[in-house]
Amino acid sequence: MHLTAQEIAGLRRDFERGLLAAIIDEQRTSGVAAMARVAQAFSIEEQADSTWHLLGRWLDAVHKGDAVLTAESFVLLRDAGRYLKTLDQQRVGAEQVALPVLDPVRTALTGLLVELDVEAPAESERWDRLLDHLDQTSEVADLRSGFQQVYDYGADLGWADVMEICGSQTNLLDRLLDGTLTIDVHHYQVLTDAKLLLRDLGAPQAKDGASRPSQIDDLWYERVIERADVLASGGEFDLATDDGPQTMEATAQLTAVLDILPGLLDGVRQEVASGPSDSSLDHSLETLSQAVQALQQKLPD
Repeated sequence: MHLTAQEIAGLRRDFERGLLAAIIDEQRTSGVAAMARVAQAFSIEEQADSTWHLLGRWLDAVHKGDAVLTAESFVLLRDAGRYLKTLDQQRVGAEQVALPVLDPVRTALTGLLVELDVEAPAESERWDRLLDHLDQTSEVADLRSGFQQVYDYGADLGWADVMEICGSQTNLLDRLLDGTLTIDVHHYQVLTDAKLLLRDLGAPQAKDGASRPSQIDDLWYERVIERADVLASGGEFDLATDDGPQTMEATAQLTAVLDILPGLLDGVRQEVASGPSDSSLDHSLETLSQAVQALQQKLPD
Protein backbone atom coordinates (compact mmCIF):
# COMPACT_ATOMS: atom_id res chain seq x y z
CA MET A 1 0.00 0.00 0.00
CA HIS A 2 1.23 3.49 -0.90
CA LEU A 3 -0.54 6.57 0.47
CA THR A 4 -1.27 9.37 -1.96
CA ALA A 5 -0.65 13.03 -1.13
CA GLN A 6 -4.40 13.54 -0.74
CA GLU A 7 -4.67 10.58 1.64
CA ILE A 8 -1.75 11.91 3.71
CA ALA A 9 -3.47 15.30 3.99
CA GLY A 10 -6.67 13.63 5.15
CA LEU A 11 -4.85 11.49 7.70
CA ARG A 12 -3.02 14.53 9.04
CA ARG A 13 -6.36 16.31 9.57
CA ASP A 14 -7.82 13.23 11.26
CA PHE A 15 -4.83 12.97 13.60
CA GLU A 16 -4.95 16.66 14.52
CA ARG A 17 -8.69 16.54 15.17
CA GLY A 18 -8.23 13.37 17.18
CA LEU A 19 -5.53 14.98 19.30
CA LEU A 20 -7.74 18.02 19.88
CA ALA A 21 -10.64 15.76 20.89
CA ALA A 22 -8.38 13.82 23.28
CA ILE A 23 -7.46 17.10 24.97
CA ILE A 24 -10.93 18.61 25.34
CA ASP A 25 -12.99 15.40 25.77
CA GLU A 26 -13.03 14.19 29.39
CA GLN A 27 -13.42 10.57 28.25
CA ARG A 28 -10.88 11.07 25.43
CA THR A 29 -12.12 7.93 23.72
CA SER A 30 -13.13 9.39 20.36
CA GLY A 31 -9.86 11.29 19.89
CA VAL A 32 -7.69 8.35 20.90
CA ALA A 33 -9.57 6.05 18.53
CA ALA A 34 -9.13 8.52 15.65
CA MET A 35 -5.38 8.80 16.20
CA ALA A 36 -5.10 5.01 16.44
CA ARG A 37 -6.75 4.67 13.03
CA VAL A 38 -4.24 7.10 11.52
CA ALA A 39 -1.32 5.19 13.07
CA GLN A 40 -2.75 1.96 11.66
CA ALA A 41 -2.99 3.47 8.18
CA PHE A 42 0.66 4.55 8.23
CA SER A 43 1.86 1.27 9.74
CA ILE A 44 0.76 -0.73 6.69
CA GLU A 45 2.24 1.64 4.11
CA GLU A 46 5.17 0.52 2.00
CA GLN A 47 8.48 1.03 3.83
CA ALA A 48 6.56 2.11 6.94
CA ASP A 49 8.51 3.27 9.96
CA SER A 50 7.90 0.93 12.92
CA THR A 51 7.00 3.97 15.02
CA TRP A 52 3.48 3.94 13.62
CA HIS A 53 2.93 0.31 14.56
CA LEU A 54 4.13 1.06 18.10
CA LEU A 55 1.96 4.17 18.29
CA GLY A 56 -1.08 2.19 17.18
CA ARG A 57 -0.47 -0.48 19.84
CA TRP A 58 -0.03 2.11 22.57
CA LEU A 59 -3.13 4.10 21.56
CA ASP A 60 -5.13 0.86 21.56
CA ALA A 61 -3.93 0.28 25.13
CA VAL A 62 -5.02 3.80 26.10
CA HIS A 63 -8.41 3.22 24.46
CA LYS A 64 -8.87 0.00 26.46
CA GLY A 65 -7.86 1.68 29.72
CA ASP A 66 -4.60 -0.24 30.07
CA ALA A 67 -2.57 2.98 29.75
CA VAL A 68 -3.24 6.64 30.52
CA LEU A 69 -2.47 9.95 28.86
CA THR A 70 -0.01 12.15 30.75
CA ALA A 71 1.81 15.40 30.06
CA GLU A 72 4.63 13.35 28.54
CA SER A 73 2.09 11.54 26.34
CA PHE A 74 0.83 14.79 24.86
CA VAL A 75 4.40 15.82 24.03
CA LEU A 76 4.88 12.49 22.26
CA LEU A 77 1.61 12.88 20.32
CA ARG A 78 2.50 16.47 19.45
CA ASP A 79 5.80 15.25 17.97
CA ALA A 80 3.99 12.64 15.90
CA GLY A 81 1.61 15.35 14.72
CA ARG A 82 4.53 17.57 13.72
CA TYR A 83 5.92 14.74 11.59
CA LEU A 84 2.57 14.39 9.80
CA LYS A 85 2.35 18.16 9.33
CA THR A 86 5.79 18.27 7.69
CA LEU A 87 5.00 15.22 5.55
CA ASP A 88 1.83 16.93 4.33
CA GLN A 89 3.71 20.17 3.64
CA GLN A 90 6.10 18.32 1.33
CA ARG A 91 3.28 17.80 -1.15
CA VAL A 92 2.47 21.53 -1.46
CA GLY A 93 5.77 23.32 -0.79
CA ALA A 94 8.20 24.36 -3.44
CA GLU A 95 11.08 23.43 -1.16
CA GLN A 96 11.73 19.95 0.17
CA VAL A 97 11.12 20.21 3.92
CA ALA A 98 13.22 17.88 6.07
CA LEU A 99 11.08 15.43 8.03
CA PRO A 100 11.53 15.41 11.82
CA VAL A 101 13.39 12.38 13.18
CA LEU A 102 11.04 9.80 14.70
CA ASP A 103 13.72 8.00 16.73
CA PRO A 104 12.88 9.73 20.07
CA VAL A 105 9.18 8.97 19.60
CA ARG A 106 9.94 5.33 18.76
CA THR A 107 12.20 4.99 21.82
CA ALA A 108 9.58 6.49 24.12
CA LEU A 109 6.83 4.26 22.73
CA THR A 110 9.00 1.16 23.12
CA GLY A 111 9.51 2.00 26.78
CA LEU A 112 5.79 2.61 27.34
CA LEU A 113 4.86 -0.71 25.73
CA VAL A 114 7.48 -2.60 27.74
CA GLU A 115 5.97 -1.15 30.92
CA LEU A 116 2.55 -2.48 29.91
CA ASP A 117 3.85 -6.04 29.51
CA VAL A 118 6.35 -6.52 32.32
CA GLU A 119 4.16 -7.36 35.29
CA ALA A 120 2.25 -10.58 35.77
CA PRO A 121 -1.51 -9.94 36.25
CA ALA A 122 -1.44 -10.92 39.94
CA GLU A 123 1.41 -8.51 40.71
CA SER A 124 -0.19 -5.74 38.67
CA GLU A 125 -3.46 -6.18 40.54
CA ARG A 126 -1.67 -6.10 43.90
CA TRP A 127 0.13 -2.87 42.94
CA ASP A 128 -3.15 -1.28 41.84
CA ARG A 129 -4.86 -2.30 45.09
CA LEU A 130 -2.07 -0.78 47.17
CA LEU A 131 -2.27 2.52 45.28
CA ASP A 132 -6.09 2.54 45.36
CA HIS A 133 -5.98 2.07 49.13
CA LEU A 134 -3.40 4.84 49.48
CA ASP A 135 -5.51 7.21 47.35
CA GLN A 136 -8.49 6.70 49.65
CA THR A 137 -6.63 7.54 52.87
CA SER A 138 -6.27 10.98 54.43
CA GLU A 139 -5.71 10.37 58.17
CA VAL A 140 -2.06 10.59 59.17
CA ALA A 141 -1.90 7.13 60.76
CA ASP A 142 -3.60 5.53 57.74
CA LEU A 143 -1.29 7.35 55.36
CA ARG A 144 1.73 6.13 57.34
CA SER A 145 0.49 2.55 57.07
CA GLY A 146 -0.38 2.92 53.38
CA PHE A 147 3.02 4.31 52.36
CA GLN A 148 4.74 1.62 54.43
CA GLN A 149 2.84 -1.12 52.58
CA VAL A 150 3.85 0.37 49.22
CA TYR A 151 7.44 0.65 50.47
CA ASP A 152 7.45 -3.03 51.44
CA TYR A 153 6.11 -3.95 47.99
CA GLY A 154 8.93 -1.98 46.37
CA ALA A 155 11.52 -3.55 48.67
CA ASP A 156 10.39 -7.04 47.62
CA LEU A 157 11.08 -6.10 43.98
CA GLY A 158 14.24 -4.11 44.67
CA TRP A 159 12.37 -1.09 43.28
CA ALA A 160 14.56 1.81 44.42
CA ASP A 161 12.25 4.61 43.21
CA VAL A 162 9.32 3.34 45.26
CA MET A 163 11.47 2.91 48.35
CA GLU A 164 12.88 6.43 48.07
CA ILE A 165 9.47 8.03 47.51
CA CYS A 166 7.75 6.14 50.31
CA GLY A 167 10.73 6.41 52.67
CA SER A 168 10.65 10.22 52.46
CA GLN A 169 6.90 10.27 53.10
CA THR A 170 6.99 7.88 56.07
CA ASN A 171 9.77 9.96 57.64
CA LEU A 172 7.57 13.06 57.31
CA LEU A 173 4.51 11.21 58.64
CA ASP A 174 6.49 9.98 61.64
CA ARG A 175 7.17 13.63 62.59
CA LEU A 176 3.46 14.35 62.31
CA LEU A 177 2.47 11.31 64.34
CA ASP A 178 4.85 12.02 67.23
CA GLY A 179 3.66 15.63 67.49
CA THR A 180 6.89 17.23 66.30
CA LEU A 181 4.91 18.85 63.47
CA THR A 182 1.27 19.88 62.97
CA ILE A 183 -0.15 18.90 59.61
CA ASP A 184 -1.07 21.72 57.22
CA VAL A 185 -1.66 22.31 53.49
CA HIS A 186 2.05 21.98 52.67
CA HIS A 187 2.19 18.45 54.08
CA TYR A 188 -0.96 17.41 52.23
CA GLN A 189 0.47 18.84 48.99
CA VAL A 190 3.65 16.77 49.23
CA LEU A 191 1.77 13.61 50.22
CA THR A 192 -0.63 14.07 47.29
CA ASP A 193 2.25 14.62 44.87
CA ALA A 194 3.87 11.42 46.16
CA LYS A 195 0.70 9.49 45.32
CA LEU A 196 0.66 10.98 41.80
CA LEU A 197 4.31 10.13 41.25
CA LEU A 198 3.78 6.52 42.32
CA ARG A 199 0.98 6.26 39.74
CA ASP A 200 3.33 7.48 37.01
CA LEU A 201 6.04 4.89 37.65
CA GLY A 202 6.46 1.98 35.27
CA ALA A 203 7.01 -1.33 37.06
CA PRO A 204 10.53 -2.81 36.78
CA GLN A 205 11.26 -5.97 34.84
CA ALA A 206 12.40 -8.92 36.89
CA LYS A 207 15.80 -9.00 35.10
CA ASP A 208 16.49 -5.36 35.98
CA GLY A 209 16.75 -5.84 39.73
CA ALA A 210 18.13 -2.82 41.56
CA SER A 211 20.12 -1.65 38.51
CA ARG A 212 17.18 -0.07 36.70
CA PRO A 213 17.71 3.69 36.10
CA SER A 214 15.55 6.00 38.17
CA GLN A 215 12.30 7.22 36.59
CA ILE A 216 12.13 10.27 38.88
CA ASP A 217 13.21 13.42 37.05
CA ASP A 218 14.68 16.46 38.82
CA LEU A 219 11.35 18.30 39.03
CA TRP A 220 9.53 15.40 40.67
CA TYR A 221 12.49 14.68 42.95
CA GLU A 222 12.30 18.23 44.28
CA ARG A 223 8.51 18.20 44.59
CA VAL A 224 8.19 14.89 46.41
CA ILE A 225 11.44 13.83 48.10
CA GLU A 226 13.31 17.07 48.80
CA ARG A 227 10.18 18.87 49.98
CA ALA A 228 9.27 15.99 52.29
CA ASP A 229 12.76 16.15 53.81
CA VAL A 230 12.50 19.94 54.22
CA LEU A 231 9.12 19.69 55.92
CA ALA A 232 10.24 16.84 58.18
CA SER A 233 13.07 19.05 59.45
CA GLY A 234 10.66 21.91 60.19
CA GLY A 235 11.23 23.92 56.99
CA GLU A 236 8.67 25.17 54.48
CA PHE A 237 8.18 26.09 50.81
CA ASP A 238 6.07 28.65 48.96
CA LEU A 239 2.92 27.19 47.41
CA ALA A 240 2.25 30.47 45.58
CA THR A 241 5.14 29.80 43.18
CA ASP A 242 4.31 26.12 42.73
CA ASP A 243 4.13 24.63 39.23
CA GLY A 244 2.30 21.35 39.82
CA PRO A 245 1.70 18.33 37.59
CA GLN A 246 -1.73 19.64 36.59
CA THR A 247 -0.02 22.79 35.26
CA MET A 248 2.57 20.72 33.41
CA GLU A 249 -0.13 18.64 31.70
CA ALA A 250 -2.19 21.73 30.86
CA THR A 251 0.88 23.35 29.29
CA ALA A 252 1.58 20.22 27.23
CA GLN A 253 -2.04 20.14 26.08
CA LEU A 254 -2.04 23.84 25.16
CA THR A 255 1.21 23.43 23.23
CA ALA A 256 -0.31 20.53 21.28
CA VAL A 257 -3.46 22.53 20.52
CA LEU A 258 -1.45 25.52 19.30
CA ASP A 259 0.62 23.20 17.12
CA ILE A 260 -2.40 21.82 15.26
CA LEU A 261 -4.49 25.01 15.05
CA PRO A 262 -2.69 26.52 11.99
CA GLY A 263 -3.55 23.47 9.92
CA LEU A 264 -7.17 23.52 11.05
CA LEU A 265 -7.40 27.25 10.30
CA ASP A 266 -6.01 26.68 6.80
CA GLY A 267 -8.71 24.09 6.25
CA VAL A 268 -11.42 26.56 7.33
CA ARG A 269 -9.94 29.25 5.04
CA GLN A 270 -10.11 26.89 2.06
CA GLU A 271 -13.74 26.04 2.82
CA VAL A 272 -14.62 29.73 3.23
CA ALA A 273 -12.86 30.62 -0.01
CA SER A 274 -15.25 28.42 -1.95
CA GLY A 275 -18.29 30.28 -0.57
CA PRO A 276 -19.49 33.90 -0.52
CA SER A 277 -16.73 36.38 0.38
CA ASP A 278 -16.68 37.48 4.03
CA SER A 279 -13.82 39.86 4.76
CA SER A 280 -14.61 40.05 8.50
CA LEU A 281 -14.35 36.28 8.90
CA ASP A 282 -11.08 36.19 6.98
CA HIS A 283 -9.73 38.99 9.18
CA SER A 284 -10.77 37.09 12.33
CA LEU A 285 -9.04 33.95 11.15
CA GLU A 286 -5.86 35.90 10.40
CA THR A 287 -5.96 37.54 13.87
CA LEU A 288 -6.41 34.14 15.50
CA SER A 289 -3.50 32.72 13.50
CA GLN A 290 -1.25 35.55 14.66
CA ALA A 291 -2.32 35.00 18.28
CA VAL A 292 -1.45 31.31 17.98
CA GLN A 293 2.05 32.17 16.73
CA ALA A 294 2.57 34.64 19.60
CA LEU A 295 1.51 32.06 22.19
CA GLN A 296 3.72 29.37 20.64
CA GLN A 297 6.78 31.58 21.11
CA LYS A 298 6.03 31.93 24.84
CA LEU A 299 5.67 28.20 25.56
CA PRO A 300 8.54 25.71 26.05
CA ASP A 301 9.26 23.17 23.31
